[in-house]
Amino acid sequence: MEIRMVDIHNHPSWHSYTPERLVENMDRLGIGYAWLLSVESTRARDRVHARRFLVEFPDRLLFGRDGTDARLKNFLLGLDLPPSVLEKNFCANAERLVSLDCH
Repeated sequence: MEIRMVDIHNHPSWHSYTPERLVENMDRLGIGYAWLLSVESTRARDRVHARRFLVEFPDRLLFGRDGTDARLKNFLLGLDLPPSVLEKNFCANAERLVSLDCH
């Protein structure tokens, strides 16, 4: 099984920081997942937009870190997301990809 993923932090011009453009390009190119790597990838300057995006596409996003700080994790926890969305982003989506048990 081929897994196709995009790191949306490194490709902002590809999606223009809009969920519609990101998902349109993912669908057009057969990319199943986007990797949330930093606060910038969730458009932190617009918390409402970020929350809507995360709730609308919870099965296509993966949490990741490129450093030792917890800014992205704290940002996501501060969005008052449903527990099921947090579970998918922090663990379940990756668990599904690599057949691991995160618990």
